[in-house]
Amino acid sequence: MTDLKKWAGKHRRYVKMVEGKALYCQLIKYEEFVDKENEDREKIRYFLNVDGDEKLLESQSVGLAENMAKIKPTDWIKLTRTGKGRSTRWEVEKVDPPGDK
Repeated sequence: MTDLKKWAGKHRRYVKMVEGKALYCQLIKYEEFVDKENEDREKIRYFLNVDGDEKLLESQSVGLAENMAKIKPTDWIKLTRTGKGRSTRWEVEKVDPPGDK
């Protein structure tokens, strides 16, 4: 029988961030795009390797972009989100790849 929670996580296209819980992932690349629902809004789409699956994180957060600017594609990171809406704060920390301890 299929474990539905694992199946849903594997097939989810976007990263699901739990407030205050760190996500360990690898930055693949990022790109700027215009939100189709609000064409005045530019966002960044981050492509992340999460447990071997490519996931997306879309944000217009300047703070996140400033933190991610210090990260190179292929770098592994610890990504943490706290707060909601305009009160959201992002922490980005470069970490060793899994298994490199």
